[in-house]
Amino acid sequence: MAEKSILADQRLQASLRRLKAMGLKFYTSVIDNDSVVITFDMDSVAEYLRRAVESRITFPNKLVVYDKETNVLAIFISRSAKKLDELYVKAMARLAPSIGSEHSEGGGRE
Repeated sequence: MAEKSILADQRLQASLRRLKAMGLKFYTSVIDNDSVVITFDMDSVAEYLRRAVESRITFPNKLVVYDKETNVLAIFISRSAKKLDELYVKAMARLAPSIGSEHSEGGGRE
């Protein structure tokens, strides 16, 4: 008797439900009865990261934005809530040319 696909395993199904509850979009591909590959939509990963970062910053006037075009997650903080939109426009204009350069500050790798 053939064994059920791994996709039918309750533990895997529970894991997939948790990933979905996190707001992640993903696709499953069954390789064989014993193997599955889960691939993620990177926009949903970026959005999840944006929400996670935003919830951990306690400063009241903040804007956490994922810019898909530049593939950058940016955090804008200002004493003035009105200034956040202006700050976003200025910063993204300055950031766009430097996307190719890497920085090791803030936990990055060298």
